[in-house]
Amino acid sequence: DQCLLATALSSKANIHAWRGRTQQAIKTMRECYALEKYMEGRRLGAVFSNLGGILHESGDLTEGERWIRRSLAVFEEHGKAMNLSISHCHLAMIALKRGEWTQAESEARASIQMAKQDDYRRGIPMGKLLLGEAAARTGRSMDAVALVLEALEEFEKLGVAEGLNFEFAGRVHRFIGQLEQAEKFLRHGINIAQEFPVYLAALHAELAEVLRAKGNGTWQTEAEIAIALYDRTECHMMVARLKKQFALC
Repeated sequence: DQCLLATALSSKANIHAWRGRTQQAIKTMRECYALEKYMEGRRLGAVFSNLGGILHESGDLTEGERWIRRSLAVFEEHGKAMNLSISHCHLAMIALKRGEWTQAESEARASIQMAKQDDYRRGIPMGKLLLGEAAARTGRSMDAVALVLEALEEFEKLGVAEGLNFEFAGRVHRFIGQLEQAEKFLRHGINIAQEFPVYLAALHAELAEVLRAKGNGTWQTEAEIAIALYDRTECHMMVARLKKQFALC
């Protein structure tokens, strides 16, 4: 049955992504997409969303956004509010990476609104982390801290402990100049993200920025760890981006 095959390929691609086999994940997800005509709308939207997420996390923001917007179009017709929440969340992440703060805030608010409609509980604090970074980037330090701490408290109540959440918390505190707290969040994130190398790479990269801002010479070691992890996980665009960011050629 081609529908069952598509489901199996999608699950396989997600496992590849979690384990850091990025190019294999993309290849498998594209094989899944080739079975488009056998999938109902919501399942197809999930394929688009997952592929877009893998692409933007590996550094390809343009292709990532293209697939996420395709998922949004499908979910608007066939999906649930939870699906829409996830797509808006991805778009907010992409906007933050591009420095589009107003767009990021708009997408984050849409993500939270959709999460509330569908009782998608983890989507609400995730949206607050996104809003927190947008606030920090636009000089609203008190709002940023309040949003991040509220989000982390809500995640804790849900029993959700993921490196990504502490990456956001660390970055927000770096932007507002609270470097000691930023470092604590990032080191905690590193401890819990050991099995997820792409997220681990992002945490080490952010820690490198914090240590560099503190004048701690070990920042270069952290940057090299991040680059090595991105290289091992075949996130080639991120390797090039970090080498330029940290002037490590």
